[in-house]
Amino acid sequence: MVDEFKYLGITLDSSLRYKTHIREQTAKAIRTLYQCKRAVGKNWGLKPSMIHWIYKAIITPRVLYGAVIWWHRTHIGEYRKNLTKVQRLACLMMTGAMRTTPTHAMEVLLGLKPLWIEAEKRAMEQWYRIKACKEWRGSCVDKRHALIQREALSKLEMLMVNNDLIKREEIFDKKYRVHIGERDNWKVEVGHPTTICFTDGSRRSSTKLAGAGIVIPKLGEKVSIPLGRYTSVFQAEVCAIARCARILKESDKQDGAVVIYTDSQAALKALKRTSVTSSLVRECREELNSIGKHRSVTVAWVPGHQGVTGNEKADELARAGAETEFLGPEPALPMSADVTKGVIERIKEMEAQRAWERETSCRQTKMMIEGRDQRRARKAFDQVDNDILLEKLSVVGFDPSLLKLFASYLKDPYLQGTLGYNALATRRLFDQLVTVKDHHHDRVCASAAFVAPMAAIAALARTQVEDEQTAREPATAGYDRGATRALFLDAQTLLAELPTSPDSHHSYRYHPH
Repeated sequence: MVDEFKYLGITLDSSLRYKTHIREQTAKAIRTLYQCKRAVGKNWGLKPSMIHWIYKAIITPRVLYGAVIWWHRTHIGEYRKNLTKVQRLACLMMTGAMRTTPTHAMEVLLGLKPLWIEAEKRAMEQWYRIKACKEWRGSCVDKRHALIQREALSKLEMLMVNNDLIKREEIFDKKYRVHIGERDNWKVEVGHPTTICFTDGSRRSSTKLAGAGIVIPKLGEKVSIPLGRYTSVFQAEVCAIARCARILKESDKQDGAVVIYTDSQAALKALKRTSVTSSLVRECREELNSIGKHRSVTVAWVPGHQGVTGNEKADELARAGAETEFLGPEPALPMSADVTKGVIERIKEMEAQRAWERETSCRQTKMMIEGRDQRRARKAFDQVDNDILLEKLSVVGFDPSLLKLFASYLKDPYLQGTLGYNALATRRLFDQLVTVKDHHHDRVCASAAFVAPMAAIAALARTQVEDEQTAREPATAGYDRGATRALFLDAQTLLAELPTSPDSHHSYRYHPH
């Protein structure tokens, strides 16, 4: 008899505590991150956005594999601590922050949920997929990992009533043709008589309403269909094709070939594949097959917004449908998997926000960063290095050693070239510090955390202006003489306005001669 064994990548022990599995997966992840760390330095190596991609696309899926089985163990401190070690190492690599930086602060700055919350999210997504495919064998009274059903149903019950996701089916019976041509040669050559149709789907980002439009010139049909708030653009496109096929099937004219044009290649590729995982796509295929028994049917691509009359008219009808409220119970169409996963994401994001609010540490970070913001996190990876460095100042809680490092960055011309500092970048950093001064308490402004960078900028600007060699070789440091002179004067003015307090580090201040 063995105490543990591995099955489908999950290490099972006799008591089903999954301790060995979580310990092994986190240890592998940490070893992988340390290998990646060899290519990352404070001022060189992989960009933060690349490290973020490696962590999210490679490390996280590996650690959270099979989370639907062991997610309930993340509520135990030992297991949660193992997961936190992995994310902490990744956060330090992305930010380049000091080892004393709080993990929660880095997670908020980078838009990462705590890994134990991410494990619950993955478990709920896996439960949803298994449940929608009618493969879940647990019940609400089950214990351990099956408790995910009770938690999920309490939040997703409405979404599970009418769901679009189905178990994968292989359907080879196809009595229609799918044609995706070139942008300059998109028309389908067919015989006469031919019924030409145009379909389109639309969704307004402001109201979240969706609609579909259908134009059949030969039959004089112009249809605008409201589809409510929970319909995706892809569903609207597929629904338009299915409804067009139904209109053709019910019409009196049943002769000649049929060509249905749509500007959605995603919908066409879904209709072309033999495997089907969407009930709406399956229904659309059935409608096309029904009219394809007696007529030649082609579903083809037309370039959108290129002045094609039929497509433009279908687009107008689709937008009109998206501007009209759906009359009836929502959802108008089966709920797509993307919408359901988006709801799960928002639920877990709110849990992460509540966990951040309950956190009693990171007092300085909470003064500078107001809660979780995914848009700010995405923007952080696009900012220049000095913007990221400014965020690090708030994360570490005004650590004096980092402030010295910050000042050395500003003063060293070689590091300036490496980090991309120039007059414009320094001016932007200066403007951000002014914003901090305007929006935070005077006590914060009087601390070394605020005074030191301002003094460093002022000293650097003065040095750049007075150093004739640097003036002759501006490419070395990247500074413009006139810009740094104006920056120096502004910095001196701001330093003069700063309040003083007994705990201020006056040694950081710059006093002009």
